[in-house]
Amino acid sequence: APAVQAPQSSVSAWDAADFRSWSFIPYWASTSQVNSFATDRVYDHLSDIVYHSGVQPRADGSLFTGSTAASHLAALKNHQAQFGFRYHLDMYDAVRNSGESAADAVERVWNSITSNPATRATFINNVKNVLTANNMSGFNFDWERPNTVTEWGNYTQLAREMQAAFPEHWEVSVDDYGFASSLWDDSPLFDARVYDQIGIMGYHYPANNGTSLDQQSFADGK
Repeated sequence: APAVQAPQSSVSAWDAADFRSWSFIPYWASTSQVNSFATDRVYDHLSDIVYHSGVQPRADGSLFTGSTAASHLAALKNHQAQFGFRYHLDMYDAVRNSGESAADAVERVWNSITSNPATRATFINNVKNVLTANNMSGFNFDWERPNTVTEWGNYTQLAREMQAAFPEHWEVSVDDYGFASSLWDDSPLFDARVYDQIGIMGYHYPANNGTSLDQQSFADGK
């Protein structure tokens, strides 16, 4: 017998789609820019907002938040309550010693945090406090990049311990280059299953005509 189906209201392609659209907001955005996001419709089609590198780690696992970053966090917390996006904290830049370059600080601080179990625990607890205070539910790793197998093992262990310490509904994600890199691909200690999301940094894709892109697939942690 022919099937009978009740009329259904139409659903937009956006509302029906099962995907997420992420956007990074960097710490160097002006305060007026960030404040304007609630009225200029940038949140209309974004599911996830990542605040990039305004909160910076120290070698002992403590965190530094400057006055501009604090104002960003306050504004974005209010926007999250209004628009309901998923809200993540991202870290790359680290607190520098006097006379130290930004690149050297990143290597020194991240290696100090990841290589010591007690420092990893301190760092994770401080991250949890920032996420809780700002209605966040995710942390994004953006160190670019561990240089040895040992460093990769420590980095992965930090993410693993963070997953164990986080509430179930919080997420841990990581960023990767948009091209094959021995710093990523050749490490036997990288474990994609540790992460809920793996992001490929698309600005690394070649833009010239006629260049094909290598296709890389990554397992979703959950």
